[in-house]
Amino acid sequence: MPTKGDLIEYGVWGRSEFQIDPDGTMDLDTVSRSVNWQSTADYPSSQSQVKGALWIKSLIINRSKEKIHLLLDHPYTLTDEIHVHLQHKGVTIQTMAAGDRIATVGAVAHSRNPLFNVELQPGENFLYIRVKSQALLSGKFDLWDPMPYFNKVNQELVFVSVLLGGLLILVCYNLFLYFSMKSKVYLHYVLYLVTFLNVQIIFSGVSRIFLVGSNDALIFYWNEGVHVSVKLAWTFALSFAIHFLNLPTYYPRLGRLIQGVMIFMASSILTGLFLPYGLDSFFMVFLTVGAAILLLGLGIWSSLRGYRPAIYYTIGWAILLVASGVVALKSAGVLPINLLTTWAQIVGAAIEGLVLSLALGERYNYLQNRSHAEREVFIKKLMEKEASKAHSYSQLEKIIYPHQIELIKNGSSLEQTMPTGQGEACVISFDTIGSSKLDRKKARAFLNDTFALCYRDMLAGYDQKKMEASAYRLKEVGDGFFCSIGFPFQTPGGQNPADLALKLALQFSKNFQKEAHRHGFTRPVQASIAISFGEVEAYYPSAGVLEYNMFGRGIILADRYEKLRKGALRQITFTGNLLVVDYRVFNMLSPASQVLFQRFDVDAVQQTIRDDEQAHCFYFMELRSESARSQPAA
Repeated sequence: MPTKGDLIEYGVWGRSEFQIDPDGTMDLDTVSRSVNWQSTADYPSSQSQVKGALWIKSLIINRSKEKIHLLLDHPYTLTDEIHVHLQHKGVTIQTMAAGDRIATVGAVAHSRNPLFNVELQPGENFLYIRVKSQALLSGKFDLWDPMPYFNKVNQELVFVSVLLGGLLILVCYNLFLYFSMKSKVYLHYVLYLVTFLNVQIIFSGVSRIFLVGSNDALIFYWNEGVHVSVKLAWTFALSFAIHFLNLPTYYPRLGRLIQGVMIFMASSILTGLFLPYGLDSFFMVFLTVGAAILLLGLGIWSSLRGYRPAIYYTIGWAILLVASGVVALKSAGVLPINLLTTWAQIVGAAIEGLVLSLALGERYNYLQNRSHAEREVFIKKLMEKEASKAHSYSQLEKIIYPHQIELIKNGSSLEQTMPTGQGEACVISFDTIGSSKLDRKKARAFLNDTFALCYRDMLAGYDQKKMEASAYRLKEVGDGFFCSIGFPFQTPGGQNPADLALKLALQFSKNFQKEAHRHGFTRPVQASIAISFGEVEAYYPSAGVLEYNMFGRGIILADRYEKLRKGALRQITFTGNLLVVDYRVFNMLSPASQVLFQRFDVDAVQQTIRDDEQAHCFYFMELRSESARSQPAA
């Protein structure tokens, strides 16, 4: 193959071998020892309805004496799964994965296509690629020198940005016309443009440039979301045709027929959510072909009957359908992949939008939006109570917060001094491991001093006017306690509750180790800390002593995750304190905090977390004391 610097585009498929894994169960070790490879020379790279997985094997020789960095590009952005393995001298030196149904591992982020950074060692390198997809499956992969590749990508991005920007301008233009003219035809055209634009953003891979991740919402958006968007786009296109061609007025029967087709199209969105993905894909293609023929036929029929605006309509749809055909032939491997065939549909949509907007533009009139001013709420200060109540207030300060004292002084009832009802918060559960085995003479004083330091940290940033504090102490349970971050107190300065909860948990651990050392325990003392995120609800009891209390799922989960040290983590030995966070808290943490944790896959050990059965994983770390960290490794 050409050396680095000369390589513009190296097609992998035509110089490789392939085999089909019908069950999709073969791993790299099995495939690398297989003798069932076939040459790709006589086979097209695009194959539809391949069950299982497609494996590609390619020998690439680096004739230089240095490692070469190349980019492996797959031009079909909505491929479900791609796994890339690079072997050198029989050893796998790189394993990467990307796709719209799996988590990205090692692949280049913020790329429109699945893109992998391949590091070729001097000599022979074997590239193994596993491709799996429920729709069109393509074995087309190209190796690029980074500079030419990014030059090509940058040119494409400029080109598509102009096109998408033009469509967005058309959306805004017709939206203004709708507000000014109050005509439904503009609204339905805007809805069609928006849904069609969303389809193109998914199909072209533009969404993958900005949306990086593998959560369930993105997986749904890139797969079932395509079907939903396509069906919505055709539904609004039919509705636009009904109003644009004035069918209810001049041809009511035909108008009702098209409305029936539109209702059927819209209802297929719900049925598609319950169909297998492959079957719904076939059904979507059937609806697309039928709707396209119907829309073009309506335009031709109306034009022949003397309705002049229908000529613009027909020309616009004809241009879009021709462009869509070009993209379909490109995807099937009939037409080559280039700038024109890749973006033909968006080019057609931009031209179609311009033609139809010109037909609608005569009705344009600007509508000013009225702005609404917000009223400020002023809080009236009440006079201080008599001096005789000073003693009562001083005693109250031992059990309630200063802001509650002030509110009570100003005439508020106790129930009005703290927020009640539901909210969301991070909840910390802190527990001493094996407290019953500690020296009883030291244990109580040790725990009291530790908890006092922790309560001091909870009150950091307390602002009685803004109702802000680092945490709220829920309750103390013998050798442990619970506290909430984010409710009922807001976090100081609007901090991320998860990051603040992690900061507090680390400080709690330091307080625990510091006091254990100060109280002179002869054996290590350990603590278990868990952080969860969920709903909590605060209330005052309806009778008896009005003690502010909280309950809710967030508190329950914090307790459940703290108990994992006796469950899923019981086989792991810890010498320091243990910190466990649920996946909700982990996803809220900053990247710098996330790297501190280890992931534990619950499904891998065939277990579930009580009261959180939908959780597939959690994250943990060991918090060792400063003295332990300074000790040399054994």
